[in-house]
Amino acid sequence: MLFLLIQYSLATFAHVGEEHDEECLPPGLPSEEALIKSIMAPLALWTSTGVQMQKAPCKTVSAPSIEDMDDVIREHSQGETAEKTINGVILKDDPRMLKMFEHLTTNYQDPKNFQTLFNINPDCSNVTCAMTKIWGSKYAKQLSYLFLHSGFNSSEYSFPNATRFNDSEMNDLLIALKDFPSAMGPLGAGGNRQLTRYTRGKWDPEFRPGTFATSDVQVYDPWTKASSWERQQTIFHEVTHMLTEKGTLDTSAEWLSLSGWEGSDEKWTASKKNCMVGKYGSKNPYEDFAETAVAYRYNPSRLYKGCPEKYQYMKRFFKGAEYFGTSSCEDK
Repeated sequence: MLFLLIQYSLATFAHVGEEHDEECLPPGLPSEEALIKSIMAPLALWTSTGVQMQKAPCKTVSAPSIEDMDDVIREHSQGETAEKTINGVILKDDPRMLKMFEHLTTNYQDPKNFQTLFNINPDCSNVTCAMTKIWGSKYAKQLSYLFLHSGFNSSEYSFPNATRFNDSEMNDLLIALKDFPSAMGPLGAGGNRQLTRYTRGKWDPEFRPGTFATSDVQVYDPWTKASSWERQQTIFHEVTHMLTEKGTLDTSAEWLSLSGWEGSDEKWTASKKNCMVGKYGSKNPYEDFAETAVAYRYNPSRLYKGCPEKYQYMKRFFKGAEYFGTSSCEDK
């Protein structure tokens, strides 16, 4: 469930003996001849290269604007107000905002008094003002948007070994999350799902050097050093792991059957019927699922013709959203 600096994923498919019908192709697909050539190509390193991601239909090109974030915050600030003391700070606000502030400032392993740290009262009595004192205006809005809109907690105060994202990291994070279709709803369903930057210069001994990210979701120094498109693809991959409901969808009887996986966590084996999307996905059904999702989003034409059963499964996972051409980009 983790990305390695060298071992990652790839761009083309290993399933080369399949007959290809002459059915009409969805708008945006390359020609049948071009598709067959790509399917017959040897396995490459990435599920979708930087060029393919940049050219992918409906690709998000910018993070939500400050105005977009303000709209989400305003929407969650218009209910009846309540007063509560949270980690030393007295606040009066919409209960949803109070709940967010409590989650973003609470670490049960390392509790802090934020009034002592930041002298929030009496200058501030609402959550937005308090968060601005702690994080500054822009970062406070980004954290609020991630929590209220997507259900993610990216606060460095909530989890051990966490630090703030820098501006470019946060930008790629927000872009990657926007690449999921809106029909999937808040990705961190239930709220307060971890999505953090591991402490810079430190390493989690549980994982090997070179790890980009893990499915809890935490990102590490090698992720920061990667290109923008690699960082976005990594976030997309790891959030997909999270969305599989911790091993439910990616080990369902249907997924194992159509993808050709046999065995168990002790040893997974891909049968000959497995239409593999890449070397990293060939490790087990979990990585296969996440890499197939990446292909569906950023390189759909190859998945459509190379692995049609996997394509149809992913279409259901993505709530019917497809990414063949600009005409299908509305509300994606």
